[in-house]
Amino acid sequence: ENGGYYDRFRNRIMFPIRNTLGRVIAFGGRSMDPNDRAKYLNSNDTPLFNKSKVLYLLDRAKEVLKERGAVLVEGYMDAISLHVRGFQQAVASLGTALTADHIQILRRYTQDFILLYDGDSAGIRAAMRGVELFFESGYTVRVVLLPEGMDPDDYIKKHGPEALQTSLNHAENGFDFYVQQVAKNHDIKTTRGKMAIVEATIPLFARMNDPL
Repeated sequence: ENGGYYDRFRNRIMFPIRNTLGRVIAFGGRSMDPNDRAKYLNSNDTPLFNKSKVLYLLDRAKEVLKERGAVLVEGYMDAISLHVRGFQQAVASLGTALTADHIQILRRYTQDFILLYDGDSAGIRAAMRGVELFFESGYTVRVVLLPEGMDPDDYIKKHGPEALQTSLNHAENGFDFYVQQVAKNHDIKTTRGKMAIVEATIPLFARMNDPL
């Protein structure tokens, strides 16, 4: 308060961020203050670290991705909690939105992707954005939305690994999920409603590389 230097990661839980070789290249910090506007804070970008091109725990998940497919979550603790309970295929974006670079990196290891997000409005928006990115990249993706107010960490602690596995087994096709979310805002029984749904899904179709 009186000027001078202070710790960039003050009052935060620290997470070492590793590259695919397991070498620490940066740090992430999650705020312990629920009122903090910056929930996640990462090291600045460097020649070794670009948060848009790094996935948390990929160095540990890469060995099982070909067999199990990738489960994408949003937070450090979500990924850690899943790993601890046997879901080594979990990886997380670094407190930021999923990017096309993330998808291309994962594509080296698997063609099977599931978005596992909170079922609140922010989680739905993130899932829809993720579906758009996967379609733009030419890949399909499935989606699991958890009950509103529960992130993957909360869910697996309350319901256990078997319940989560059941949810993953019944993951919804990304295209179906996208259209259903759009349809919630319109009356599909009317011509005007159908037209509005088509117009709202045009951005998704526009991102597809497949001309058919």
